[in-house]
Amino acid sequence: MSVDTDAPEANTEHVAVEAGPAASSPLPSGASGASASGGTAAGPPTLPVVDLPGASVAHDATYRQIRTLFTAAEPLTFFASEDGGRLVEPGALGIEPVTPVRFATAVQQHMRFRRKAQRTSSYAELPDLTARRMVHHPPAGQWPVLRGVARHPVLLPGGRLVTTPGYDRQAGWYVDWRGPPIRTAAASASVARRTWELLLDFDFADDASRWYAMALFVQPFVRPAIPGPTPLYLVGGAGRADDGEVEGSNTGKTYLAQLAGFAALGRQPPMMKLSDWGSEGERQLVGVVAREPEMILLDNLSTGTVLGGGLLHQLLTAYESTFVRNVGEPVREVPVRMMWVASGNGIGLDGEQARRTVPIRLQPRDLAARPYRTRDLLERLRRPGLRRVVASVICRMIEDWLAAGCPRPPRTLSSFGGWSDVVGGIVCHHGGAAASEAWLTPSSRPVSAEAEEWTRLFGAWPTDSDGAARKPLPAAAVVALLGEITAPGLQARIGQSRNPRARSTAMGRALQAQVDRPRGGWVLRTGTSRGKTRWYRPDPLPGGTGGTDASPGPPQESPVISMPGGTGGTGGTSNSSQVSEVVPRACSRRRVEGS
Repeated sequence: MSVDTDAPEANTEHVAVEAGPAASSPLPSGASGASASGGTAAGPPTLPVVDLPGASVAHDATYRQIRTLFTAAEPLTFFASEDGGRLVEPGALGIEPVTPVRFATAVQQHMRFRRKAQRTSSYAELPDLTARRMVHHPPAGQWPVLRGVARHPVLLPGGRLVTTPGYDRQAGWYVDWRGPPIRTAAASASVARRTWELLLDFDFADDASRWYAMALFVQPFVRPAIPGPTPLYLVGGAGRADDGEVEGSNTGKTYLAQLAGFAALGRQPPMMKLSDWGSEGERQLVGVVAREPEMILLDNLSTGTVLGGGLLHQLLTAYESTFVRNVGEPVREVPVRMMWVASGNGIGLDGEQARRTVPIRLQPRDLAARPYRTRDLLERLRRPGLRRVVASVICRMIEDWLAAGCPRPPRTLSSFGGWSDVVGGIVCHHGGAAASEAWLTPSSRPVSAEAEEWTRLFGAWPTDSDGAARKPLPAAAVVALLGEITAPGLQARIGQSRNPRARSTAMGRALQAQVDRPRGGWVLRTGTSRGKTRWYRPDPLPGGTGGTDASPGPPQESPVISMPGGTGGTGGTSNSSQVSEVVPRACSRRRVEGS
């Protein structure tokens, strides 16, 4: 029997192993342990005996014996949670809590329990009280810590790319790869090109969306190496003011999100269908987040849904963990490492959510005239063959990025510096100049629902007699103009009062807050007439056209930070304090395990 040498008590605590009751004999009836050749067959294996807590046996001694015997069995199945509050195990979605019944059933396969009395002793099952104490209050340092579960190769902090399945004691991650060995040497440039042509067989609305889709596939493989939060991927639409009509339903938005899930997990990612984003949607979200999945897909959000809210902002911006409370359970601390993906057409974003979203915009596609290259691609990704090719290609991209010195992308997303450095660096290094030119450009950034309504209002502004400029209008006239367009957010902001003066005053305050702030290619100006009446007029931005997003706007509207000297394939440095310092430590020691 081998004992875990990493345990604090492994060298001092000795487990008394006695010949307990034999396990049930696997021999058929009538064999009686004798071999056909006349020899004596080996008897059934004996199991070690552990004394249950009682008058002469302390609880700690029993716990140490159970832990030492159980963790000696490979592979490891039970671990301590990151906060040390309970026992957990790798589950179908991610990290699953261990129940007392599950624990008792598992340990009784490796040992027998004896209850000692004053003069006699008898064998018994593990009491429920002991199992509950062991599960909910594991002694500190008794069990290996499980920080994350990945069903694919992962890049760990420090620049170690782990491709072999099993538990990595140094990082605390469990790699549950259930396919053939990864072969990065076979992932040549031609293989990578054909693989991405197969995975990205969609009609993207712009070049940036194609590279953001590649980032969607890459992120699960490098998530442990990303310090801090990651943004939400919005597939299908980004609430832009120049979208016009809502995009068609045959964009393939759910299909693309599922492909990324199958490539990483080998199965469909957890999908949530929310008819309305509100308190009920947040309660459903808490129940899923508590299970710590690798990926969460908010699928087919209703048209017109404004995505955002306090809980989603909290989950997207938490640096390492956050506190959530599921129904019927106490408040618990949950590490925030899951990848967020939402799909839908005509989805709006509130002001905060727009800065935390990466849009992947798809155009409608006539599947009868132009079907996908492979109809059963999801089923093929479920099998180990194609999934190993995809994983090998992504691992090769990671290795090339590490060997090049971890170059950074030309632009980074504010509050998501770690994601920009790692995911953006890998994508831009692989895509070269084409990816670097499109990565996080202002024109590819989403527009909040509020900014979209202001842009729509400025676009409907009346012009002067020659049509060369917009007319200056007082707040009262803007209230009348607002009634001619669809802007529920602005209409709710100025209120539903029947008093025209009250509505005019509210509109004046709202307009004053937008002065000199670029909105979708416009900038609002103000002044006073001879009668001292304040007027407002939107002017096109220099170098842009009204109704587009040609200008990045002020810092609070454009969270993209340019990094001097950053180009795809070469990398660059940034003096901005908002850029995360993640790559120096990751590149200082590059070592690939299992490749």
